[in-house]
Amino acid sequence: MKINRFIKKLFQEIITLQISLFDFLILKIPQKKRKNYNICCIKVDALGDFILWLDSSYSISNAYKDKRKILICNQINYELAKSLNHFDEIYSIDLFKFKRNLKYRFICLKRFNALNIKLVMHPTFSREFLLGDSIIRAINAKNKIGFVGDYKNQNFLFKKISNNWYSKLIQIEDLEMHELEINKKFLHSQDIKIKSNFKLKKLVDLERFNFDFKNQYILINPGASNHERAWPAEKYSNLINFILKRFKYFVILTGSETDKLITKSILKSISNERLLDLTGQTSVPELIEIIRSANFVISNDSASVHIAYAVKTKAICISSGNNFGRFVPYSKNNESEYKPYTFFSDNCFKNKWRCSKYHRCIDKVNIDQIKIQISNLIYDF
Repeated sequence: MKINRFIKKLFQEIITLQISLFDFLILKIPQKKRKNYNICCIKVDALGDFILWLDSSYSISNAYKDKRKILICNQINYELAKSLNHFDEIYSIDLFKFKRNLKYRFICLKRFNALNIKLVMHPTFSREFLLGDSIIRAINAKNKIGFVGDYKNQNFLFKKISNNWYSKLIQIEDLEMHELEINKKFLHSQDIKIKSNFKLKKLVDLERFNFDFKNQYILINPGASNHERAWPAEKYSNLINFILKRFKYFVILTGSETDKLITKSILKSISNERLLDLTGQTSVPELIEIIRSANFVISNDSASVHIAYAVKTKAICISSGNNFGRFVPYSKNNESEYKPYTFFSDNCFKNKWRCSKYHRCIDKVNIDQIKIQISNLIYDF
């Protein structure tokens, strides 16, 4: 098994080097026309990371009010980013295609290479060689700012190579700092005044759904980008039965298309007219508005709990211990009443999550503690 893993890893690294060589050749092709901007931000992270970056986006927009600004973002965040009006132009990319489809990558890199920028900022701490680092490599700019970062998304060799594509790298000593604090550190490094009062305005109406969102309801998102970090479907079913039997609340299930297997499993075990399934049926703006109108949210460590925080809806987060402290729990210094209530295995925490080699730490989370917290939140309304 170890030999197989080594061969697989070696093969992936060879492919990565070949793609990097492909990029090098593309960037040697002369550009006939170029677009000029003062500021470019590269934020190709997932939805949850982008939500946590909203205050930073607002701060950058205010700091460079009179400058031409462009954002390069993950395709999933395009509608949200466009609605913010923080940037004059937005380029979105399909991350999966960008890493695997050479024709698509060629088109994107040529587009990025046609940009002339005075200052490029890549405020992602856990950089990725074939994504954000490769994009910043392609852009024409003297000032390219990023984080020294860590090795979660790339190894020593690739990080050593990509470090040379930046003019300045910001060092953070505390590697367990919460993402919100990391974002603030980046702003401080650029002398950008932090605006922490950004309010996410109403994005869309929800009239197309056959449900009155003035009803009292709890939103549950049982999936995760990595299903290995998702709480078992049977435990979510247990929680939903508890809510539907004890309280007169509706329960709405949400998630992406890939979460349908989990929600189908839940729906098989529960038949109740107060349980609605919207899995795979919502856009990002619609999901945000459904969370905004919810009494509270229950989810794994996923975008839903960060959206809840952004729109001032209370949330319960069930954590596997992955990246513990980076995204959840929120910092103790964060005094917001809307930071998620985070539940995790105390024993796994004491073992510093080393026991995850032998079992899924999220399976050890105490369901009774969550039921108590659900009751407390409902009785608070």
